[in-house]
Amino acid sequence: MPTHVLIFAKQPLPGFAKTRLIPALGEAGAAQLAEGLLQHAVQQAKAADIGPVSLHFTPAQWPVAAHVNQTEFSYQPQCEGDLGARMAHACGQISAQNPGSGVLVMGTDCPALTSEVLQQMHSALADYPACLVPANDGGYVALAMRECQAEVFSNIAWSTPAVAPTTRQRMQALGWQWRELPALVDIDEAEDLAYLSADLKAMVGLG
Repeated sequence: MPTHVLIFAKQPLPGFAKTRLIPALGEAGAAQLAEGLLQHAVQQAKAADIGPVSLHFTPAQWPVAAHVNQTEFSYQPQCEGDLGARMAHACGQISAQNPGSGVLVMGTDCPALTSEVLQQMHSALADYPACLVPANDGGYVALAMRECQAEVFSNIAWSTPAVAPTTRQRMQALGWQWRELPALVDIDEAEDLAYLSADLKAMVGLG
């Protein structure tokens, strides 16, 4: 069974992307880091080779296909609503268009979310309905499911430490058992910059 990878991305514009890192990096530096993280996420999703990849972007006017330049990807603007509504809508569309395909949602904030981790998530769906990779801050960096269930994304306080615990409650309510991989670090706050690769540190002048 293939697993369709859905990347959720925000345009790396100064003042729009990685705003919590602006005090440490400045608007231009934070946007440059967002650009590097986006390219890393795209490369890892492609290298994992576990199924089709689609990039779901915001804002809608971003010419993302020209920016990312991955002709084998599909590109769709995110719908309106909170992050849960946007992920549920995109996953529902993908599941309807690709019956029998699993879905894996991921962001672009975690450089440790490598192709190998994505492959482990894909493999887990052979034995479990879902696979979760938590984030160190109480959220999660990726979630894979055999089939999309919108309830997993509903009524969640996004960008808070309640995200992963509430997601687990949603999966329990569905009667799921799931595989959970070790937590990884999202690059959101200044203290997270220590977890960047040497290449990404050099990109934003951190040495």
